[in-house]
Amino acid sequence: MKLTTKILSLKSIKIGFDIVFVFLILLLSVFLILSILDIGFFNITKGQIATEVNAERLVENNSVDIFSSIDKTKVDSKISGYRLNLDLKDSNFKGISIVYQLINYFTLSLSIFLIIFIVFHIRKILKSIIRGINRNTNTEFKHCIFNNENIRRFRYIGISFIIVPLIDLFLYKFQTYFISKYLFVKESGMELKPIAEYSDISWDYIYIGLLFLSIIEIIRKGMVIQEENDLTV
Repeated sequence: MKLTTKILSLKSIKIGFDIVFVFLILLLSVFLILSILDIGFFNITKGQIATEVNAERLVENNSVDIFSSIDKTKVDSKISGYRLNLDLKDSNFKGISIVYQLINYFTLSLSIFLIIFIVFHIRKILKSIIRGINRNTNTEFKHCIFNNENIRRFRYIGISFIIVPLIDLFLYKFQTYFISKYLFVKESGMELKPIAEYSDISWDYIYIGLLFLSIIEIIRKGMVIQEENDLTV
C-alpha cells in the first residue's frame, strides 16, 4: 500500500471516530439534561422506581402459547416475572428515591463518559500516526503507532475497558441492596429484583482490557529491547 493511500485511509478512519466522538458528547449532554429535569422538575411530588417481580407462580394459567415457524417444533413457555413501575407516593420516600435516581444517572453517565474517553484516545492515536508519517516519510509505520505517548494511550483504553463492567456491577449491587432494604412483597414465592440482571453485566470487557494491557506490555518490552540492541550496535 502506498504512503498516500495509508494516510488517506487513516484520515477517513479518524473522521469516523470524530463523528462518533461528537455524537457521544451530544448523547451525554442530552442524557445529563434529561436526568436533571427528571429529578428536579418531573419528579418533585413523587418518587418512581422501576423494578421486576420474580415468582414461582404469578397466575393460575402460567403459560403463553408460542408457535414456531419450523415444522414439528414444540415450544413451551412460562411466565417468570413482571416488570413493575413503582410510584412511591409517601413523602418519606421522596428523598430516598431521589438518591436512588442520582446514583443510577451518575453511574450511567460515567459509563458513557468512559466510552467517550476510549474514543478520544483512539482519535489521538490516529492523529499522532498521521502526524508522524507526514513529518518523516522515511519513518517506519510501526514506530508511528508504538511510541511512548501512544503506549500510554493504549494503557488508558485497556483500563477503561476493565472499569466499564465494574461500574455495571456496582449499579447492580446498589439497586439490589436498595430494593431489598426498602421494598418487599408479602406473597410467598415472590421477590423484587432490579430489571438489569447479573448476567447483563459486560464481563467480556474485562477480558478485552486485560488482553489489551498484556499485548501493549509485550510491545513496550519489545521496544525497550530493540532500543538497547540499537545502542549496542
